[in-house]
Amino acid sequence: MTYPINSSTLSYQNLTLSNVSAPAKIDSTGNSVTPVTLDTSSNDSFVQNVIQSLGNLGLNTSDVSTNESLQVFVQDLSKALMQGDPQPLPINAAADIPVAPNTMPDPTETKFSGGTNFQYSVDLSQANLGDNFANVASNIKTALDNIGQFISSKVIFDLKVVTVSINSGTLAQANAALVTTTTPNPNNPVNPTKSTNTSFISDSIQGVDSSPNSPDSTLYINLANMDKMSFSGTPTPNKYDLTTILTHEILHGLAFAGTLTVNSPLPTAYDALISPQQPPTPQNTPVFFVGRHAEAVNDGNPVPLSPESSGAGSAYYHVAVPSDLMSESINKGEVKSISALDVAMLEDIGVTLTGVSAPPSKVQTAYSNPMANLQNLMNSLDNGTEQNNALQADFSTLVTSLGGSASSGNLQDFLAQLSSNAVNGNSLQNDSGSIFSATA
Repeated sequence: MTYPINSSTLSYQNLTLSNVSAPAKIDSTGNSVTPVTLDTSSNDSFVQNVIQSLGNLGLNTSDVSTNESLQVFVQDLSKALMQGDPQPLPINAAADIPVAPNTMPDPTETKFSGGTNFQYSVDLSQANLGDNFANVASNIKTALDNIGQFISSKVIFDLKVVTVSINSGTLAQANAALVTTTTPNPNNPVNPTKSTNTSFISDSIQGVDSSPNSPDSTLYINLANMDKMSFSGTPTPNKYDLTTILTHEILHGLAFAGTLTVNSPLPTAYDALISPQQPPTPQNTPVFFVGRHAEAVNDGNPVPLSPESSGAGSAYYHVAVPSDLMSESINKGEVKSISALDVAMLEDIGVTLTGVSAPPSKVQTAYSNPMANLQNLMNSLDNGTEQNNALQADFSTLVTSLGGSASSGNLQDFLAQLSSNAVNGNSLQNDSGSIFSATA
């Protein structure tokens, strides 16, 4: 039977986009754009290099984490460095495995199915996508086929797609249907054993579709953000990759789901592998996924998860590994593929695998080498373009905010120092390609 949980409260499948060149917070709650703050915690980050270079010019950088002028300058500088002619990579290049065949669904049909070892049925009858129908349907099929390279099931995964028009900060929400299974308890016949899982996990274990007339997951797509999406499946500058987003959301609908953030006495298979089990105090206390297969992939260590302080839209059901598909954020121009860690977690949860190996967590980016673009920016700084003039003005405002003056150096001096620091070992980007950290 279906456990009486209002699926609309399971809001860990929201996608919130940012309007700046920063990571979009995946699956956060609420309708507001996630505020962005400078990440000053890493010595191997673009922001840290900027701060160090400002300090080298004699400016006071002792407390800059809330300096608005610095935030504006770094945003504009990152945009200037993200120029160039990127070379898109195929979505599974890092995996060295073939991309699943992708025959575009018939745009005149509102339902389609596919898959072999992982069969699926998609209902788009309530998706008013207009001219975007074929592209979105094709991206859904690609996401499902990519998932199907790694998992197997005796039951069909039923996905319903609905379009909505809501706050522009949200792209999609995928609700997982949760099912409670009751089995006899030989040690206590009066009290049978109950367990809760996603509909897909429960049906896969039983080998029977318990609700053939109901979807296993419902994917809501917000029409307001279609213009921010890339449908190509390859890294595209200034666009969020829809295939990445849909794959992330569908995995929530399949297995990365639970009841820790709702009032339910029964944990899912995913929940049972979270440590500690009870919501920790304080809210930023580390939490981990402790499945043995996932730990094996993670060098024998528990897998860090987004803590409770991330909010009901992010906590617990995302890995705290920025480069992973199931992390809570994504940048424009990025493609993330299913990783060995994601597959291992699925195995721990109870999903049957095909045996195909997945690659390590990795981000493919559309942006060319920021170091090369830094040299181009230095050479063209005086050409009077609107972007360069704005950058000059931003830098002057920043210098004043840090207690400096015209004698502290100009933008060209700063860029030369930034280049020198990068050459001497500091990265212009961190491993995930993130320029900023998004905070709830």
